[in-house]
Amino acid sequence: MDRVGDWSIEQVEWLDDQTEIYLASIQIQDLSFFSTVWERYLSLWPVRYTLWPLRSEYEHLTKAELRCVYRGEDLVKSRITTFFEDRRPQAGAGVLAARFGVWSNDQREWLKARVSSYVTARRNDELQVFRPSLFEDFFRLWPVRRFLWPTKPVWEILTRAERRCVSDGEREFAICIILYFDRAFSLS
Repeated sequence: MDRVGDWSIEQVEWLDDQTEIYLASIQIQDLSFFSTVWERYLSLWPVRYTLWPLRSEYEHLTKAELRCVYRGEDLVKSRITTFFEDRRPQAGAGVLAARFGVWSNDQREWLKARVSSYVTARRNDELQVFRPSLFEDFFRLWPVRRFLWPTKPVWEILTRAERRCVSDGEREFAICIILYFDRAFSLS
């Protein structure tokens, strides 16, 4: 993990291994799932060692450093919650796809309706003009913020870490949109 909240392959595999437990906990409405997973995760990968990998475990942290650890733990807990919420079975089409690159029916129809415009823009070497307006329209209809925090009121101000997550999410969706159109272009 390079930054707090970024996953290593080992961490993603560990979280994936917990998914069945998560889905079972939803069915029986077990509210202890997240606190248990957070505790187990943070015992396996303490935030302190992500922030200061070369410091001895016996070296005391300052109050400011402890605040950084607590903020990092809160971020990790939020990311873990999002990781599992993304795997929650969705009734119907949902706001956005359950995962990046897997489109809801509405999104697929919206993308299909723009393939001919994309093909024209690509053939005329106008993608630099086409893509920004395409992304703007897409994110106006399906904001990443609503995907990441579906219950968070829109008037609530996002933290810096949350804004970074939105930016990262928009980049991921943009890449998936580009790949969708590139594939459509190659098939045309």
